Amino acid sequence: MVEDKLLYAVVGADKECPGVARRVATGGIFHHYLAGRTLPQRQFLRATLKGLDTERSDMAGLVSAWQNGDTGELERLMHKDAQESPELFRQLTTERNRRWLPKITALLEDSHDHLVIVGAMHLIGDDGIVQLLRRQGRVVEQQ
Repeated sequence: MVEDKLLYAVVGADKECPGVARRVATGGIFHHYLAGRTLPQRQFLRATLKGLDTERSDMAGLVSAWQNGDTGELERLMHKDAQESPELFRQLTTERNRRWLPKITALLEDSHDHLVIVGAMHLIGDDGIVQLLRRQGRVVEQQ
């Protein structure tokens, strides 16, 4: 996974990496979400299986939207799954974004340079990190 490669590069460069979100933490969300809940589990599995047929073409669309800076298209493509499993989406994105915001804000207040890496879904939408920072009065630019 991307996180593993980034962590390997950071450790190899002898840099601090205090906030790496490990797959174990995300896996814990899936376990908690699916444990003992037959209806949500079925909804999640149904959405996943439906998505397998279109995953390849969707990925091409995601890459194209990302390369062109088309955040509206990114949001449209990425939020399709959110409609199938809103509770899971909330746990994986909205809640995590809100937990990360104070940490990101603290880094912005610091006089050092920092690199914050998150998945694209965390950057888009009304509850994305970009909008959360803008609500704080911060200027966020896409380059």
